[in-house]
Amino acid sequence: MPALLAARADDEPDRVALVLDGVGTLTFGQWRARADAGAHELRDRGVGRGDRIGLVFGGPDWLDFAVGYAAVTAAGGVAVPLSDRTPAAADLLAGCGATGVLHAGTAPRGPWWTVHADGLGRTASPGPPDGDVRPGDLAQIVHTSGTTGRPKGVAATHANLTFGAAPRPRRRPLAHSRHFVHAFPIGTNAAQTMLVQALTARPAAVVAPHFDADGFAALVARHRAGTVFVVPSMAIDLLRARVAERHDLSDVLLVASTGAALPPAVARDLTTALPGATVVNNYTSTEAAPAHTTVVYDPDRPTALGRPAAGAELRITDQDGVPLPAGATGEVWLRADTVPRTYFGDPAASARVFRDGWVRMGDLGHLDADGYLHLVDRDGDTVKTGGFKVSTLHVESVLFDHPDVADAAVVGLPHATLGAMVAAAVVPGRPVTADALRAHLAERLAPQERPLRLLLVDALPRNDGGKVVRAALRDLFARRPDDADGAPVTAAERTLAALWGRVLGVPSAGRHDDFFALGGDSLKAAQIATLAAAEFGVAVPASVVFDRPVLAAQAGWLAAATTAGPAVEIAETAAPAATAAPETNGDGGRDMPLTAQQDNFLAWMYATDEPRDPGPISVAIRITDDLDPALLEAALGVLVARHEALRTVFRAAGGAPRGHLLADCPPAVTVTAADDEAHAAQLVCADRELRFGLDQGPLVRAVVVRLGDADHVLGLAVHHLVFDGWSMGVLLRELGLVYSALRTGRRPVLPAPPVPYVEAVAWTRAQWPRTRRYWLDRLDGAPAVVAPFPGRRHAVRLHSDSLEFRVDADAAGRLRALARDRGASTAMLVTAAWAAVLTGWSGVPDLVVMSPVPGRGRPEFEVLVGCLVQSLPLRIDAGGDPTFADLLDRVRATTLAAVDHQYYPFAEFYARFPAAAWLRFESWGGDPHFPGLISQGFPLPRALDADWPTPDGQPDLGVPELAVVEQPDGSLSGWLLWNSYAFDRSTPRRLAAGLLRLLHALPAGATTPVSELTGERFPETEVV
Repeated sequence: MPALLAARADDEPDRVALVLDGVGTLTFGQWRARADAGAHELRDRGVGRGDRIGLVFGGPDWLDFAVGYAAVTAAGGVAVPLSDRTPAAADLLAGCGATGVLHAGTAPRGPWWTVHADGLGRTASPGPPDGDVRPGDLAQIVHTSGTTGRPKGVAATHANLTFGAAPRPRRRPLAHSRHFVHAFPIGTNAAQTMLVQALTARPAAVVAPHFDADGFAALVARHRAGTVFVVPSMAIDLLRARVAERHDLSDVLLVASTGAALPPAVARDLTTALPGATVVNNYTSTEAAPAHTTVVYDPDRPTALGRPAAGAELRITDQDGVPLPAGATGEVWLRADTVPRTYFGDPAASARVFRDGWVRMGDLGHLDADGYLHLVDRDGDTVKTGGFKVSTLHVESVLFDHPDVADAAVVGLPHATLGAMVAAAVVPGRPVTADALRAHLAERLAPQERPLRLLLVDALPRNDGGKVVRAALRDLFARRPDDADGAPVTAAERTLAALWGRVLGVPSAGRHDDFFALGGDSLKAAQIATLAAAEFGVAVPASVVFDRPVLAAQAGWLAAATTAGPAVEIAETAAPAATAAPETNGDGGRDMPLTAQQDNFLAWMYATDEPRDPGPISVAIRITDDLDPALLEAALGVLVARHEALRTVFRAAGGAPRGHLLADCPPAVTVTAADDEAHAAQLVCADRELRFGLDQGPLVRAVVVRLGDADHVLGLAVHHLVFDGWSMGVLLRELGLVYSALRTGRRPVLPAPPVPYVEAVAWTRAQWPRTRRYWLDRLDGAPAVVAPFPGRRHAVRLHSDSLEFRVDADAAGRLRALARDRGASTAMLVTAAWAAVLTGWSGVPDLVVMSPVPGRGRPEFEVLVGCLVQSLPLRIDAGGDPTFADLLDRVRATTLAAVDHQYYPFAEFYARFPAAAWLRFESWGGDPHFPGLISQGFPLPRALDADWPTPDGQPDLGVPELAVVEQPDGSLSGWLLWNSYAFDRSTPRRLAAGLLRLLHALPAGATTPVSELTGERFPETEVV
């Protein structure tokens, strides 16, 4: 640093280096003379190489600060600049072991000497000090902003600070300007950058003692400055104050923003307000400087933060530091070709952030195909709400797009159900209502991204560097616990809010809350429709919830429908009434009513001379913890006794098999050992293939495979006749609670189910008379099979084979966004895509796709274990070559109507469509695990190893089945399952390739005709 000042003073001693508005100027000759004299005075005080010297100054003291900084570094010391408004300045100085303090006002008290800097270097300079300052010596310690925690001291060497700067360059930076202007507070990294700019750039540095939008613009106009440096908050204030309308800023050719990502809308508005200026966005951090990315604002690439500047490198990695390809979201790292910075005196923190010259930015982002960086969010600011990750930067950028928003900040707040919720504080530029902002956001954001709390405030809490202080922002919401207009107003809103609370588990719902943002999904939408119909006395289709997700809009529709009266027959929606106990059978048990799926299973199983079996619902879990098989067996026994479905067996009594409830039906628990993971998987699969005693039990099987000390694989399987996929989640939760109680010697206590299983089944069957007519009309004339279907062979036996593929989280996220834009679910989009593929392959435009739903149409059914699943025959019209968006709209309407009529005599209709296409869509909120023990999911093959005859020896006319699972990380895992006697592997491989090609063409291809997205383009490609 001293060499830069010396060269400039030698070459241009009378040239003005610094202009402090309202105070005076400093030439390069004066700057060097005072700095050299000051360095001698500091040497006389004992300052030597590496001694930390605090520089505590305010904005009006910039000239004295510049002299003090140069004096400290010339003496070999380390400058520790702090604003005189820095909280706990004494603690920060003590933390870096400061031995002295230069100040302009009141010095922080501590074990250091202090000098008022006004007189520093005022005596005649005896020449440069004798100290030998080396490039590798520490030059400064600048503290981070501390917006999310205690500030950290970032140490930089002379080599780091002067990287890319030459004492006598052929061309000096910013040569287009006579002056450049900034107002960065002392103590910020931006201010230190400006100090280096003042030493090396052609124009003089003009410093505003403090930032005021109007005063700053007047300063720029007065000096006819060609370059202006700002942070985003300053740019926002300049636009809000409309300074370009009152001041002549026509000389400004460059506006450079630093410190944080400049919101795209702000950059756009700057280019409009200053049409002659180039707006440049620079991205770095106190830790990463001088490495940075830079970009000229491009409306065609509005969110880009640029590519690495000269001498810098950029990469995106996963959590383990492994570089990721373009398009993948991960952690952002920067590196400069110089000595990196580090946290002073904090090796543990340094190890987390600094690695092999690379600096972890603490941000999540991705690179586009051209290498431009796009931020997703700051890692610690991402709001994890209801299983989704929401970018605060994205929500803020949409808020800034509103013409009446001057400033905005988004933060996550605790939420009892979602874990966290999105909250936004907005500073209006012009009068605007919260309703207007919500309408703006609803058109541009997904439900989970929309703020559940929205405050209109006069100003945001920012620190001296212009960054929002997150803790203070959260305090704003704490002081104003409710939006002024957020509470339900009408009687319909209050009634509906209570129903939302019952279904979603939220303590209170506001009139502007979004059903899906609060954790709603297709299942809960059906539950709300059912409850609202009973409460308001009108027919409520599930589409009302999808079309009007906001509480006030839903309540308005219900109020209007109530006034008009029911237009169609109302479903029997009252809670299941108490029924007489089923008759006792000879085993001391009772006869049990059958669900629609059980009726169909039993008809299917005994339709051939050689019995068929649907097999179990199964899961495998790796437990790296102590596991007691005897306690596991006891815990399963408690749950079998608790759930009637798990004690229901099936016996023929002079005709078709009937359900019989046994007094006891113990589970089968096997303990064995394996050589390795592959062997363990074989043992678990073999156990789930064993015979379940459908006439006497067991119906629940478990195998504990020991791999080592405190290392087991637990396989759990329950026969599908008494169990479904939803039940597995209930069983695992309760198994963890009961096992934990037994392990600690406590008596297991679980709350009684809110409705007996028998009564729930009776209620579902009571809906059949109402819904049967719908299905008769809907399926009238529908083709029983998909024919022709190229590649299907004549087969009279059935054996499953499978092929797995995957859609990564980024691509799946784009699909979810498209679905949300059309008011649909991800499952509806996948159904539309599969229908498009089947139509493209077969040429058949009229399809029946069987799609299971949980069958928990009432909230109290969610905790029941049993085979309550409902399979919906979705008749999909793909005719007329619709665009994909149009096809999705058709599937959405079909699915919602089917959900409204989901309880119906399935066996009757399955017999008409035994070869329908099947699609199973599941959404997993987390990896399967054993609650209370260290555990994680253990993958098993999707298909069962079964070999069955077809009914009456008729050929199998089915098509490959699609199963898709929405994973916790947002990706989609897919499987095609098919009869290996009917198809060779090439057909499903080509179908999978066609489906993947279509999904990856979306959403860009949403308005493309389906025939162009599928057609004959089904090459056999490798599918992973």
